[in-house]
Amino acid sequence: MSARIEFAAVGRKCRVPRAMARELAARVRGFPRLHVQHGRGACRKGDDPTMMRTSFCSSDVARRRRSGVSLLVVLVSLCLVAIVAVLAIPRYFGRHEVTLDNACRLLTRDLRSLQNRAALEKIPARLVFDADGWQALDPSDQPIEGLGEGHAIVRRFSSDGVFEGVTLRTIEVGADSALKVDARGLVGAAGRLVFEFRGETREVAIARGSGQVLVHGAELSEP
Repeated sequence: MSARIEFAAVGRKCRVPRAMARELAARVRGFPRLHVQHGRGACRKGDDPTMMRTSFCSSDVARRRRSGVSLLVVLVSLCLVAIVAVLAIPRYFGRHEVTLDNACRLLTRDLRSLQNRAALEKIPARLVFDADGWQALDPSDQPIEGLGEGHAIVRRFSSDGVFEGVTLRTIEVGADSALKVDARGLVGAAGRLVFEFRGETREVAIARGSGQVLVHGAELSEP
């Protein structure tokens, strides 16, 4: 018995003995699949099997070219992204200008949400401040949800990883440290707040009526 292997040698095919076919297959092990067929006969006279080039299956080569990245590469990439995020995010929010400015923007958004809620439901409300943050309450001292937010307007710097370390050093918003909003959504009296973070401060002024928020004389952009 002999096995036939297709060779691209001098533009023709040949047959080789089974033992020689096994030996050639062992030499090219690890390469794309060979076209091996069983049959009778021997190599033609004058053909040198050692000088012949095997004919590989083109589909195997194409399949290898189409193969994507391995799961290990994906996992390593995700680990690197996570490490960079863990190192970079705390450094970014640890900058006093970023943290204080974001706290002022958060106050602006909460005050605007409270004004909209009061005007929509036609009920008075108030924003009560303390050194650790603020919360919105209705006339019966119940928390008020932000308009379209689905959760109460309550901010506590000490329990928020982004704003941890921020405090309200100065609170001048009226009696009981409460900024009152009437049923039309207008602020009853002007107010003044001073945010502090790691020795740096931001002074905030709240205008009567519209509730416009100013920081160091510059109007904050509406969220």
